[in-house]
Amino acid sequence: MRTQSNKAKPIFSSTIDYILSSKKVSRHQHLQLTSMLLSNQQVTEIDRLNINRVLEEVELGHVDVID
Repeated sequence: MRTQSNKAKPIFSSTIDYILSSKKVSRHQHLQLTSMLLSNQQVTEIDRLNINRVLEEVELGHVDVID
């Protein structure tokens, strides 16, 4: 059974909302999001879906990676 980290959820939610509304993600944020998915860190399923959404938007060119 996977436990959810309630502590991280609001941070992800606000960060994801900001990225999707501004259509911009910093290289540092992009690296952090990618690293979280690849390092098997404990992430809630909702956060995993939201991170994937941001990465997909970057891939499609709808969100720009900025310095």
